[in-house]
Amino acid sequence: MAGIPPNKSFTSLFDGRAPYGCARGDDALWGRMRELAATEPEPLSVEGIRPWVGRYFEKIVGQPMIDDKTLLVPALGTYGISGGQVNPKYWREIAIPELESRYLAAK
Repeated sequence: MAGIPPNKSFTSLFDGRAPYGCARGDDALWGRMRELAATEPEPLSVEGIRPWVGRYFEKIVGQPMIDDKTLLVPALGTYGISGGQVNPKYWREIAIPELESRYLAAK
């Protein structure tokens, strides 16, 4: 069976705050991704999560998540020193694997 079971939603993978280790901009981006998960077509398999996140990461941040340097995204600005800072490496190595794990656990 493809996709998430009927009693779950793709949006539910984004429940709660972003996984530990993120900057404030990453947390804000996590929230934006959650909003998009409610309105955009969801991936039909665990393998589709990385491209889905990559597509919307680039749409929101304005750059692909291929770099390791922290990016400043004023639209994701909050308070504090790391407000608006987004780390592509965090998304590749922590956030996406967490989403994949949650997806598999939901099946």
